[in-house]
Order: sequence, then structure tokens, then C-alpha cells
Amino acid sequence: MKVAIIGLGGMGSTHYNLIRDMDDAEIVALVDAEESRILEKASQCGARPYTDIHEMLAKEKPDFADICTPSYLHFQHAVAVMEKGVHVLTEKPAALCADDVKAMLKCAGDNNVMFMAAHVLRFWPEYIWLKNAVDGGDYGKLLDLNMWRLGQRPMSSWRNWMMDKEKSGLVPFDLHIHDIDFMVWLLGAPGKSDYYEITGSAGHFVETACHYEGTRVRAKAAWFNNAMPFQMGYEALFERGFADFSRDTLTLYPNGGEPVIPVMTANFEGSEINVANTSGYYNEIRYFMDCIRKNEKPSIISGDELITTLNLLRKGP
Repeated sequence: MKVAIIGLGGMGSTHYNLIRDMDDAEIVALVDAEESRILEKASQCGARPYTDIHEMLAKEKPDFADICTPSYLHFQHAVAVMEKGVHVLTEKPAALCADDVKAMLKCAGDNNVMFMAAHVLRFWPEYIWLKNAVDGGDYGKLLDLNMWRLGQRPMSSWRNWMMDKEKSGLVPFDLHIHDIDFMVWLLGAPGKSDYYEITGSAGHFVETACHYEGTRVRAKAAWFNNAMPFQMGYEALFERGFADFSRDTLTLYPNGGEPVIPVMTANFEGSEINVANTSGYYNEIRYFMDCIRKNEKPSIISGDELITTLNLLRKGP
């Protein structure tokens, strides 16, 4: 499968390393505004380097484009690619407003191509375990869920785009979006939500509290003005147990039993990917490739869910 990677910053480099090592994929083109980023990588994998997406699209015909450019460019880059009849996997957020996402979905339909936003928690083993536990009811009803993504503010980005609210959306669209999207996947749109935000000398902190029938969900995210290392996790209280995912380890404490480290062996629907053996980033790319091969529209995330998540984030000032 021929792949063009557009954007080779931190996330683009992660995707590049994964796709480069896949036996059934070939990176044919690399696109980045900074030529120095692409020349070495292009020589490593035999791809052709470009500094302009339109020149690449005029000369190449990849099976899909993996868009990892800054958030404010996702819309224009995805539309340009899809109008050439090329499938698109784009990093989150798909776009910075719901109207743009609607236009991207329409563009995909008009050009008969597949479009998917890479919301990685839907492919992350410990979060898939939680989704399966809630859907299966093995530990009773989920009563309370607390999620977090915390760390140091970005120290550098291309032309400092991460610190520009109009270009990145700051903490809500960089970090908080992950947990809000997962909540929407897990439980749907909330009946009621409250949004809280603090900005100041300590950094930028946001929290969303959502209420479902019999279940409360809280998610918090922050860029701190200190050297705190990044951390993410969750605490899930069930009627018959408690799950703690912290410090990269998931532990289940069932009522009346000993602590358990769950074994994650589930495969994605329609795919042979074993979530216990692969990373979330690998999983999302492989899943999208499988959808293309089978000519099946990605079903793990819907357009309505993308829009619901963005609307919840927009409740901030």
C-alpha cells in the first residue's frame, strides 16, 4: 500500500517509523514545509521529498495520505487530498470547528474516499479494555470515571503554533480532546456537562464534568509551567470492582477478590490486530489500512461523534 505522510513533526515522525517498518506498506512521498526534516527520512525509505502538498498530489498517486500537520492545517490539507481521490487518515483534531468537520465528511462522500480522524484512545489497549468492561457489564454498571492527561507545556513547535489558540486550540484540542472523545465513544453524548478552565502563572488547566444516567465522568488536562513529566490514566468505579490505570499499568480490583492485571487479547472488528501486542498508534494506522483493503468505511468512529466531541470542547471561554 502506497502512503504519503504529510507533516514530519513529532507525531508525523512517529507515524513514519511505524509505517516504514510495515512489510505491506511503502512510503512513496514525504511532505513538510521544512526541507531539512524530510531529506534524511526520504533517503532512508526511498520516498520522494516535497515541501508543497499540491506538487506532491500532482506527481504522486498514493493509496492514502497520513496527515500529521499542525491542527489548523488539517482541513485544507485533507480536502486537497480527498479531491484527488486519495483516502485520508488525519491526526486529531480532525479540524478546529464542527462546520469544517462536516465539510470534510461531505468531501469524502463526494469523492468516494475514506476519511478517519486518528483518535488514538479508541485503539489504546487499556482503554479498549475499559470499553469492553463497560459494554460487557462484567463488573456491573460503571458508576464513576475519572480521566486525566497532564504534563509540561510544549517547549517548542514549528513557528510556535502550539501556543497560538487560533492554530492549536491549546489544551482543550491538544490534550483534553482525547478523554472527551473516549467518553463519547464509551457512553455517547452526555445529558449535562460543565466546563471549567484556569489560565495563569501555574499554566493552563481544563476540566469537564459530564452526567449520564447513574454515571458521572470527569476529565482533566493541563499544560503546567513546570517540569512535570507527562502522565495519563483513569480510575473507573464499577458496582463490582475498581480499575486503576496509572503509571502505565492497569490493575483491576474486583469486589471480594485479589488484584488482577488484565490480559488484553481482543482483536479489532474486521482486523487481525491483537491489542496486547501493538501500540495505539500502530493500531489506528493498521485499522485504516485494513478498511481500505476491504473497501469498508471505518466504523470505529462516526462523524456525529467527531462533532459531539468538538462541541463539548467549545464550551470553554
